[in-house]
Amino acid sequence: MKKLIICFVIAMSAFIPAMADTATETFFPYPAPPDTMAGIQQRTDYFVSHFWDRAPLKSIFSSKARLNDTFEEWIQVLGTATDTVALQAASDFMKRLEKQPNDQAYIVQQAERQLYGDSAQYYSDELYMAFAKPLVENKKVKKELKARPAMLVKVLENSATGKRPPVLKYENRDGSKGDTSQDVAQLVIYYFNDPDCSECQLTRVRLDADIKTTELINSGALKVLSIYPGDADEEWRSKVASYPEAWKVVAAPDADEIFDIRTTPVFYIVYRGKILVKGANITQVISIINRL
Repeated sequence: MKKLIICFVIAMSAFIPAMADTATETFFPYPAPPDTMAGIQQRTDYFVSHFWDRAPLKSIFSSKARLNDTFEEWIQVLGTATDTVALQAASDFMKRLEKQPNDQAYIVQQAERQLYGDSAQYYSDELYMAFAKPLVENKKVKKELKARPAMLVKVLENSATGKRPPVLKYENRDGSKGDTSQDVAQLVIYYFNDPDCSECQLTRVRLDADIKTTELINSGALKVLSIYPGDADEEWRSKVASYPEAWKVVAAPDADEIFDIRTTPVFYIVYRGKILVKGANITQVISIINRL
């Protein structure tokens, strides 16, 4: 996908002057990088930074379909820009929309769709937050419009790699209660799953069958924490009764409000008290465990 986007940027660079002069081909005139910019990366950075310069921001929101297509085009190229340039471009665009709170909220909805949701072109927590944070901080935006972005920002910040995982309260399968502050080991695997999910069942079998995982659990170096993001009812207890005895198996209905869980199964790997990897799959988890 990234190669295709880069090819698009390269091809686009050759035709940008024509695009800039012909508004009928695009929603508004696109920026034309100066001829002195020979490098593709330099031209890409210029393009994303100045993309909205000639956009009539107070009128483009009247045609949501064309705006959505244009925003999607920008997001495609944004993914190939230098990281700092991409984040600054998103922040600058949101700054320009500061006095248009409803329009700013609409852009954040589109950013979630393109960068966070199931239909995302690519996932980028940092880039999504560059759109969402200005909305959350904008006092002109109604509370109901910023509620979901505020929740997502909190979840993403809690779940960032390099940070200590947030404390999550849960109920064990035996009915006792606790929280993740009690689950300490050199390596802790947070396995978010649903016992009704067929892929979760296969994932559980693979992890349980891994010899190195078993060895590390027995030595005390590894702890597997199986977390169901739902209620600890009797149906759940009966379904997790067959889970490995060596695992801690819990239910935490608030899990998806604290951790970034977009699907199940999904893993977090906590190494020496900090999040090493988030959003990992079983193959990645077993690979990391077997490198220890």
